[in-house]
Amino acid sequence: MTDAAPPPVAALLDLSGRRALVTGASGGLGAALARRLAEAGAEVILQAHANASSAEALAARLRDEGRAARAVRADLRDLERIPTLVGGAGPLDLLVHAAARQDLAPMADAAAWREVMAVNLDAARALLAAFAAQTGPEPARRAALLISSIEGTRPAPGHLAYASSKAGLEMLAKAAALELAPTRVNALAPGLIDRPGLEAQWSEGLARWRAAAPLGRPAAAEEVADAALFLLSDAARFVTGTVLTVDGGASAGPGW
Repeated sequence: MTDAAPPPVAALLDLSGRRALVTGASGGLGAALARRLAEAGAEVILQAHANASSAEALAARLRDEGRAARAVRADLRDLERIPTLVGGAGPLDLLVHAAARQDLAPMADAAAWREVMAVNLDAARALLAAFAAQTGPEPARRAALLISSIEGTRPAPGHLAYASSKAGLEMLAKAAALELAPTRVNALAPGLIDRPGLEAQWSEGLARWRAAAPLGRPAAAEEVADAALFLLSDAARFVTGTVLTVDGGASAGPGW
């Protein structure tokens, strides 16, 4: 048992004094994650690659609001440069790997497989390794979160590489939690996340989702970010090696 007094309730989600690297922070969920962590008091470093200007614009808006934020451009497929990315952003208390590719391709497309695995899974391992190799802060103060998907257990047609990468990501979180303790490592598995234009682009699929999910709608990116904030905060200080599903109950129903 620990003799330390528990944090006061009002401080459980307070990330003041902590520094976080968020990959894939140029838009959508990654941007929502970065904003939520900044609102909780963390200094945030927003990584992006192809859409780095969006991450820079978000960092500027956060700074205008009085929050500590900056953007960095980095290609996560270049695994040898990931220690430089982490070292330049650090020392880090928090790591969030939200960058992902979702290329639609058949099993025979080896090139698509490699591209998806490079960003979704290989980069995650390299980021965790660099995160663990830091000389500070103390390992017990650190927490990492890998953004998975319900497709890690319920694949969609044409998403073979993506679903496989997310299944691997969830096992990586569990195995890393064993190897890196007392640093905490968890995964978060969102379902469908709403975005501008979703209704027009995928009306039939959205209708099926609404019918299947007990809560009857896709998530707002901020709702998923709130679950991430929980896992990274002191409210989850005894939670490691787990996968938290945030899908409005969709995966609780039958798969037929």
